[in-house]
Amino acid sequence: MAKPPPDLDRFHFIRLDLVEKWDKYLKVNAVGFNEQAPPTFWLPIGRGCPYDCIHCGGGREAYCLATGRDKPILRSPVRIAEDIEKLTEKGVRVVNFTHDPQIGGKGYYAELLQEVRRRKMDVSAYTEIFQLPSQGFVEEYGKTFTYPILAISPESASEEVRSFAGKLFSNDQLFSALDILERSQIDILLYFCVGLPGETLRSFDVFKRLVKRIFLDTKRALVVPPFPYTIDPNCLMALHPEKLGVKLIFKKFEDYERMSKTSGSWEQSIGHETRELSRHDIYRVTVQSNEYVARIMRQRADEIGTGTVVVG
Repeated sequence: MAKPPPDLDRFHFIRLDLVEKWDKYLKVNAVGFNEQAPPTFWLPIGRGCPYDCIHCGGGREAYCLATGRDKPILRSPVRIAEDIEKLTEKGVRVVNFTHDPQIGGKGYYAELLQEVRRRKMDVSAYTEIFQLPSQGFVEEYGKTFTYPILAISPESASEEVRSFAGKLFSNDQLFSALDILERSQIDILLYFCVGLPGETLRSFDVFKRLVKRIFLDTKRALVVPPFPYTIDPNCLMALHPEKLGVKLIFKKFEDYERMSKTSGSWEQSIGHETRELSRHDIYRVTVQSNEYVARIMRQRADEIGTGTVVVG
């Protein structure tokens, strides 16, 4: 395998002129095209990852296997800020970062955000944090963008399952981070994954308790209703299934191809089982979790209007 390039600044990542109807492309998101959506661009700021979360196909071992890159590399802050400036000139209003800038260290993310501020741009940002945000990062991030959003992925409500999966923080640490974000007036999205090794049918009760606490204790945090996890090729669960207590259902490209033609069947999109949960069990808990969060969100919206908050 050829060695990956040691420098990403030689590449151009925002060549919208190469995309037909690029102005429409900027209004496409995870659920499709929306004419009313603000023009948004996913901006690459690096390659690779220092973490090895067992369910992620972009983790350290997976990325090394696919590309030969054994450690992450980040673009220079100046080049990233230049790209953001050019994107805003094209009408982009929201920039989504592909990586958590914190993996470059305090000096890196501080320089990046200072470079963005120096250009005095009216631009919002969405960033998925790989672990938890530091207070220093939150402060810099919050004063840089017009409308800043951070996403955190606890993955499991169980601290034991979360740690085994590669997310190295407790529930108390999570809520401390949420408090810092609230005080900095940054909106938060929280993502959970159903079907990790170690979860059981009773994990839904643990999940409900944590979601209740989030909605009662925070005002700016939104739990995203969990959807089926289709096991990532090359993630540690796929590379070392026996070691991690996983039974693979999807093993080949053809398995994923067949799944993609199942007309959106949630159960058929689940590509693994664990020692504790069958495919059908994972499906059931996913549906329960999704419906519970959706119900709480509707209830919360109704109660905000009446001034009464009761999370059931």
